[in-house]
Amino acid sequence: EISVDMMTAKLIKVDEIFSRLNPDRVSKEVANIMPEVIHSVVNDAGQRHCPKLWEYLPKSVRLQIEEQVVEASGELMSNFMRDLQKNIIDVFDFKHCVVERMVNNKPILNEMFLTCGAEEFEFIRNSGFYLGFMFGLLQMLVWMFVKQWWILPLCGVFVGYFTNVVALKVIFLPVEPKSIGGLVKVQGLFLTRQKEVSALYAKMVAAKVIPAEVLMQSLVAGPSAEKMYQLVDKHVANSMEEQAAFYKPMFLLSIGAETWVDFRTGICTEFRQRLPLLLERITKYTQETLQLEDTIRDRMEKLSAPEFERLLHAVFEQDEVKLILVGAILGALVGFAQAVVQTPTQL
Repeated sequence: EISVDMMTAKLIKVDEIFSRLNPDRVSKEVANIMPEVIHSVVNDAGQRHCPKLWEYLPKSVRLQIEEQVVEASGELMSNFMRDLQKNIIDVFDFKHCVVERMVNNKPILNEMFLTCGAEEFEFIRNSGFYLGFMFGLLQMLVWMFVKQWWILPLCGVFVGYFTNVVALKVIFLPVEPKSIGGLVKVQGLFLTRQKEVSALYAKMVAAKVIPAEVLMQSLVAGPSAEKMYQLVDKHVANSMEEQAAFYKPMFLLSIGAETWVDFRTGICTEFRQRLPLLLERITKYTQETLQLEDTIRDRMEKLSAPEFERLLHAVFEQDEVKLILVGAILGALVGFAQAVVQTPTQL
């Protein structure tokens, strides 16, 4: 949750990144498939929403309708994108998109934090040897004066517990750089790698967590999708009205205003169903233009030390107690095994 909040509040402003899209360029990106899309939209709308009129309508008139709609489709897409950019916060639930992606793709989330915290995880593994050795020397001193079997598992608990506690503290503390004697500055190991981790995190988020195809899918299938489709309906209906000079009278005179409304509604409905295909065609352009990796990396590098510390520490904290207790339990088991070997007569 902390990582999601940071991503959606500190690293990515959805209105900013969508403003980078050029509406006219979007229109050009889908121009080559528009004739095919419009053909299916117009014919399906006619057959499903005003079948009687469509059955007797001359083919030449149908083609004229298609040509008119195709001609207006470029401006339609441009206007829709401009309106989408203005209303993106209302019609796109970015936080839901990120949460759903992370919850449904836990291997990606695990990979992301294992990659970003690789050096810290390695330190925890290696620290068991060095810290265990130092604490073991203390255990040896105690054993020299108190040779009771229970000393060994008790010291094992101490060694296992404090080895993991110290390792975790060294990774994340101090959060802010601290000067020792005016000569040496110390800071948590993770904090010293802010620039490196920022690059790794940004690359994985942009490529695997919220790439353009995920954003486009969430736009058309997320909890706010209906609001987005209402924008589409508005622009499709407006476009039809603007281009209807030659065929609207035919509808009104032949069957009536109700048929025209049915046809227009049908066009909107059918266009909705093709919108995901159109958005899919702009995925490559969107991925390049949104510049998610650069944006996330730059802003992560500028985070304050406490904000950056929460990025990985929040993950550790969820299982921190478990990690420490496991160390203590393993230490106790090893100590008991030592007692069995060294003091069998006391057991």
